[in-house]
Amino acid sequence: MKKSRVLFVIPSLFQGGTNRVLEDLTTLIDKSKYDSFVMPLRKGMGINSYYGRQFSKGSHLFFLPELLGWMTFGRIPFALHNRIYKCLGFDTIRQWLFKKLAKNIEKRIQPDVVVAFEEGLPVAVCHFFKCKKIAWIHCDYQQGYAKNMDSSQLKIEEKKFSLYHKIVCVSYYTANTFTSIFKRLKDKTIVIHNPVGVERILKMADEKTGDERFVKEGFIIISVGRFAKVKQFDLIPDIIRNVERINNQQFKYRWYIIGDGEKKLIDETMQKIDNYGLGEKLVLLGAKDNPYPFLKAADLYVCTSSTEAYPCVINEAKVLQVPIVSNMFPSVCEIMTSDDGVVSEFSTLPSAVMEIMANISKEKPKTRSRMASENDIIMKEIEKLFKIEIEEKLKTVEC
Repeated sequence: MKKSRVLFVIPSLFQGGTNRVLEDLTTLIDKSKYDSFVMPLRKGMGINSYYGRQFSKGSHLFFLPELLGWMTFGRIPFALHNRIYKCLGFDTIRQWLFKKLAKNIEKRIQPDVVVAFEEGLPVAVCHFFKCKKIAWIHCDYQQGYAKNMDSSQLKIEEKKFSLYHKIVCVSYYTANTFTSIFKRLKDKTIVIHNPVGVERILKMADEKTGDERFVKEGFIIISVGRFAKVKQFDLIPDIIRNVERINNQQFKYRWYIIGDGEKKLIDETMQKIDNYGLGEKLVLLGAKDNPYPFLKAADLYVCTSSTEAYPCVINEAKVLQVPIVSNMFPSVCEIMTSDDGVVSEFSTLPSAVMEIMANISKEKPKTRSRMASENDIIMKEIEKLFKIEIEEKLKTVEC
C-alpha cells in the first residue's frame, strides 16, 4: 500500500510546546500508512539541536536554503513587519517568493498533505501549496496573534485561511476565539486535542535530574513553562507568601520553576524572592531539555497561567500521576477532572495548594490508562483528517 506523505511546516527547531506536540504526533502516527516530513522555515538550531535529533528519528527532517531570513527583519517585532513591507513595497515580492518557495518544496517532496503547524509564517507559506492543506492553531488567536492586526490585515489573514481544507484548533476554547474573529471559517474549523507521548514521557522521566539544586526533601511543588506574562510565574512568590501565612511552619516544602523566558520577569521574580526571604522555598532551575525527572519526583504540579490554548504540561503531569492544582481558565476544564486535582480561582490558589499538602495521599491519581485511551482516539481523528477527500479543488490566489 502506498504511503501518504504529510509535510509539517514549523517556524523553527527552537524549544517550545508546539514542537513537543509535533514530536508526539510524528512518533504516534501509523508509519505503515504515513511518511512524515518536518520542515523548519528558519535555520536557527539545526540537526544537532534537541528537536533536530527528535524529528530525525521518526520523520524526514527537511531544511530550506536560507531564503526567508531577510524577510523577518532580524529581531524587529512581528507587529511591525507589515508596516515595513508596506513602506518599502516588499509585500508583492514576499508573496511571489512564498509562492515560488511552495512550488519548489512541493516539487521536491511531493506531499499529499501539507500542514501549517503553527500560526504566522507557516500559514503564509503553506496556503500557496496545491495539495491538501491543513492549518493548526495552538493559541488564543484573539489575544495573541491577531491582537495587533487592523481590519485590512485580518481580511488578508482570513483569505489565507479560506484556502485551507481544514483548520484544526487544539481546544474548544481556541476554536471559539478563532471563529469569533473569522466567522466565515466556522465550517472549516474543527477541534482535535493534542496527543501526549505517554511512552516518551515515562522513558525520559526515568533519567536523573542532574541538577544539584533540586533536593527531594519535604513536599515538592513544580511549575513548568516559559517566563511570560500569561504564565504568571512572577506571582508565585506572592502565592508562597500567602501559603506561609496558612502553613505556619506545619509542613516543609519547596517550589521549583523550570523554564526560561523574558529576562525582565525572571529578574522581577528573583527580586521578590530576595525581598520576601523565600530563597529556601522557591528555586528557579532555568530551562531543561528533559523536565520529566523533576516532574516525576514532585508531589504536586501547579499551573498558574491566566489562560492557555491547551495546557500540555497538565497532561504530562497526569501521565506521571502527579496531583495538579490549576488556576481557572477556559481550556483547563476540557482536560481536568476531579480525579486529576483541583481547579481554583487565582485568589484561592494558596488555600488549594495547602489543602493538597495537608491531605496528600501516597496513592497516585489513576489517570495514566485514561491518557493512553484518549491518545488512541486523538490519533484516529488526526489520521482520519489526513484521509479526507477534497470534494472541491482549492485554488491558490494572491493575497
